[in-house]
Amino acid sequence: LLIALALFAPAAALWLVWQRQRTLRTVGALAGLLLALLAISGFTSDYIFTYFYGPQTPQSAITALPDSDVEWIWSGGVSTTSATVVTRLYSDDASAQLIYSTDRRFSTGKTAPATSPTTSPTEDGVHRFQLAGLTPATTYYYAVVANGVRDTTRTGRFRTFADGPMSASIAFAACARLGSNAQVFETVESHDPDLYLATGDWFYGDIATDDVSYYLRDYTTTLTSPAQSLLYRSAPIAYVWDDHDYGPNDGDRTSPSRPAALDAYRNFVPHYTFGLKAPQDPIGQAFTMGRVRVIMTDLRSARDPKAEPDDANKSMMGKEQRAWFERELLEANGRFPVILWVSSVPWIDRSTSPGDDWGAYTSERASIANFIADQNIEGLMMLAGDAHMVAADDGTNSDFSAKGGAGFPVLHAAAIDRPGSSKGGPYSEGLVEGGGHYGWLEITDTGGDQITVAFEGRTFEDQVLIRYAQSFPANPVDR
Repeated sequence: LLIALALFAPAAALWLVWQRQRTLRTVGALAGLLLALLAISGFTSDYIFTYFYGPQTPQSAITALPDSDVEWIWSGGVSTTSATVVTRLYSDDASAQLIYSTDRRFSTGKTAPATSPTTSPTEDGVHRFQLAGLTPATTYYYAVVANGVRDTTRTGRFRTFADGPMSASIAFAACARLGSNAQVFETVESHDPDLYLATGDWFYGDIATDDVSYYLRDYTTTLTSPAQSLLYRSAPIAYVWDDHDYGPNDGDRTSPSRPAALDAYRNFVPHYTFGLKAPQDPIGQAFTMGRVRVIMTDLRSARDPKAEPDDANKSMMGKEQRAWFERELLEANGRFPVILWVSSVPWIDRSTSPGDDWGAYTSERASIANFIADQNIEGLMMLAGDAHMVAADDGTNSDFSAKGGAGFPVLHAAAIDRPGSSKGGPYSEGLVEGGGHYGWLEITDTGGDQITVAFEGRTFEDQVLIRYAQSFPANPVDR
């Protein structure tokens, strides 16, 4: 629209000159044409902006909660006996404790003090709470006690994981516009998942400045959106970033905002224990749900630039994280019947002009595939983000090893609130582009000789677009 206005200025000047030399009808026709072009430009620019940056589905009817001492709160890092809660208070100097209980009315419960930030101190009212000694397979409710007063407006809940076989539901998705209040988040929350897994581009911030306050701003915008806030207070999160929530578009290890991104993640996100411990290491992490091992890889902060030669030296994971990832696979193989690998970008891309995905890192991809084949890694399944589609492959197209035997199912779920697009492929079960999409993973494990993982790619109206299911052999548990 600004471009149209800039072009309109000389046209208006011409009209002022013409009105001295032309008939009233001619001048009026020119004026009408200019106004029509300006109106069309305004409508077109608004349409383009809305398409690329506006809501892709109906908005949630949920409205913002009343003001209280707590600005936002969410949980994650859940295990059988522990969890992490992170909150931000409006007052920077308010004291904070967390009360948690199996009773939603908090008639009984325990309190936990805030812990120190994991890296540099935060002075923006952010507090972390590490809960331990919890009971497995139990629902807990939590609330902040600020300056001695329990907040009753923003409370949350989570379920600890079972100590042994467990059936569970995981909702997962990627790619949401910043501050989205789309109905799809309300839809996901209504199904009460045991875990919400954010597989990248949690928000589109595209921050390219080394300033933690920029990340705190965008985290706050996301966590205070009414529909998202409800989801994150109702289910624990496991989250790994992609480019738009890590740094600029196609960001890698050279991103100028890398230090701030890592600092912000460590302080503001309720995460699991990192595989690598140094403050500037990637945020790869792994955890266990029953007899399922989940490995989340950071494919941004250690990534070599895409334009570098695609040889053995080019890496998406970085040398240290790659070694950690392979150790995780070896330790999980045979111990866990199902291994879920979270990749924030598509694995399958056989095109000659690959995008910002594993297709541009073919040497490393082949090396990982060879490792999977050589070590006979079984029960592997990938949950992938970035591509604005739901898609599934049964392993037919995912084997990039030299000798074969490294194919595994690949499941995509996005975009939760961005325009649709397809990336990579082919996918044996097909793909469906669009916004307002999410993935639903139903894990059925009763302790018997197999575990079934059923995937559905759904819309915000819970229309099922794609289905895929696979059973994995398991050693029966002696009860």
